[in-house]
Amino acid sequence: MASHKKPRAYIFAAAMKEELEPMLNKILPDHAKRDMFAILDSLEQRKLPFWEFTGRFLTDEVVTVVFTLLGIGRTSAASRLSATIHRLKASLKVSEIARIYVGGSCAAYAKGYDEYPEVLAIGDVLQPLFTAYGDVDVTAFNYKYGQMAQQPEKFPLCTQNTFKEIGYVFSEQEKMRQNALKLEEEGQDVKIPFRLIRACDHNCVSISFDSFIADTDKLKESLDKIVSVEGIYGDIAINHPVFSVSIDMELIAVGQVCHDNNMADCLVVAKGISDLAGVNAATDFNSNLKIAAENSANILERLFQNSLLLAD
Repeated sequence: MASHKKPRAYIFAAAMKEELEPMLNKILPDHAKRDMFAILDSLEQRKLPFWEFTGRFLTDEVVTVVFTLLGIGRTSAASRLSATIHRLKASLKVSEIARIYVGGSCAAYAKGYDEYPEVLAIGDVLQPLFTAYGDVDVTAFNYKYGQMAQQPEKFPLCTQNTFKEIGYVFSEQEKMRQNALKLEEEGQDVKIPFRLIRACDHNCVSISFDSFIADTDKLKESLDKIVSVEGIYGDIAINHPVFSVSIDMELIAVGQVCHDNNMADCLVVAKGISDLAGVNAATDFNSNLKIAAENSANILERLFQNSLLLAD
C-alpha cells in the first residue's frame, strides 16, 4: 500500500550557480537533470525562488530536495534562505525540513600554523563549528568584536545532532586518503583524495565579511580582533593557539536565519577551499572554484545519504 505520509524536505544551498550545479549533479537522478541549465539560469535571474524535486533516494521513503541559490553577500543569503524556509512551511507539502546543507567554496586561513603552511590545501573541505561577523564592531555597547547587537555570540553551523553523520563520512574519506598515501609511498602514481576537515579538527570556525578580502594585512588585522580577549573567538584562541578559519560572505547570514527559525540543529556546512586568502585570492578563487565546489558537493551527497539511512 502506498504511503500518504508527507515527504521530508532537504535544502541544498550555495551562493553561486557554479557552486550549486555540482550539488544537482550529485543529488538528482539522471532523468531529473534534463532541464538543469534552464533551472540554474532561472534561479540566477530570480525567476524561481527555489527549485524542488520529489522522489526516492536510497530508501523507500519519498523525500523532497530543494535547491536554493543564495546569491552573493549576507543580505542576499538571508533573504533567499528565509524565503525558501517560509515557502516550504507555508506550502504544507512536506512533513518537516530535515536538513539544510550549505556548500560551495570558501577562503581558508590557518592561524598559528606559520611553521606548517601546508596544513590546509586547495580543495580540502571545511566543516566549521561556529560562524561570526568578520567586520562588525559594537563593542561600545558591551558586545564582543564580531557579535551583532541583540544576537548571540556565535551561530552554530553544525550541532551535535549531525556529528554522527559527519563521523561516518570522515572515517570513509580518511581511509581513502590513507590508502592513497600508502600507494604513493610504494611508488604508484595515485591521486590523493582531498581532506574533510571537521569542526573538531584544527578547531575550525568561520567568519563572514561583506567584502572579498585580498589584502593579507587587512585580514590579519580583522582576525587579530576576532581572536582577542574582546573578540568572538577569544576563548578558542586562549585554549587553542592554532585553529583553522573558513572565510566567506554568506555563512553568518545562514547561521542567523537558522537560529531565528529554531533550525540550527538542521544545519550542516561543508565548504571547499578555493583560496588561502591574501594577494592571490582573486586569481586562485577563479582557478579553483570548480574543484572546491565539486569536493563540497561530494561530501554533502554522502552526508545526505547517511541522513536518509539514519532517519527515524
